[in-house]
Amino acid sequence: MGVPLTLRTGNSGPGDSSQSDEAFQKLLLEFSRAAFQSSDPSQLIRSFCALTRVFFQASGAYFWSCSTDGDYIGAEADGEHVDGFRGIRVRAADPANSPSIALEAVHKRRPFFLDHADVARYPWLAECHAHTAMAVPLLVSGEVAGAIAFVRTAPGADLTMTPWPRSPFLRPNSAPQSKPSA
Repeated sequence: MGVPLTLRTGNSGPGDSSQSDEAFQKLLLEFSRAAFQSSDPSQLIRSFCALTRVFFQASGAYFWSCSTDGDYIGAEADGEHVDGFRGIRVRAADPANSPSIALEAVHKRRPFFLDHADVARYPWLAECHAHTAMAVPLLVSGEVAGAIAFVRTAPGADLTMTPWPRSPFLRPNSAPQSKPSA
């Protein structure tokens, strides 16, 4: 089951927004440079995977592309288990037989976090030896174009990211908490 995670970079604490803002600005600048250097969409996606993997201190970053039939295909990746990822197909119409954290994010249309990867439910995470994972849908003009997943394989480590309460890009799951009844 997806759970909320605290987002932070490296050793910065929840109150250290200037350091996280600076790191995020650096990520945007590096991505802009990569876009300027290449007009090849595959190269741009590979650069995005590489830059965000480092930014989120993940073991791997994996981009799932939505195919014309609505399935999701492992398109580009950076980090561990890259070769086994490209070309993987998950069937969006049959999520019970093709479970994926990318599909969870796509169906919920928001980031999906796993603090402790359920390798029994998500076989791909088992193949990656994942301990924590996150997937975020890529929306273009309100339509899902794909998803990106980040995985950490280090035992006992959570997926460390920075809190950006003002950022429209990444926010932890924010389901309302119910209060106990009297």
